[in-house]
Amino acid sequence: LGIPLHWMEVGYSDVSQTDEPVIILHGLLGNSMNFNTWAKDLFKSLDTNRRIIIPDLRNHGQSSHVSSMNYRELMEDVLRLMDDQGIAKAEFIGHSLGGKI
Repeated sequence: LGIPLHWMEVGYSDVSQTDEPVIILHGLLGNSMNFNTWAKDLFKSLDTNRRIIIPDLRNHGQSSHVSSMNYRELMEDVLRLMDDQGIAKAEFIGHSLGGKI
């Protein structure tokens, strides 16, 4: 199921594992760094501390560059990241392509 994605995390060391994480998905031609500063501001502004995870989608940033890329594969990659991190449920913020996943 999916390929492993490179990802960044904001606020992890300060966060209770009981809160659902927020996963931010960038747009086409973007990468995780596009939302790094914004994610830090989001973390500071939330009423509860949460993990904020920002992956590089396939064929973007530091994630693997492979020959195929469609919405199903992008979704499977994100689900694999969630499985690998033991995340059963998350809240998503998506920009452009990331919002379609």
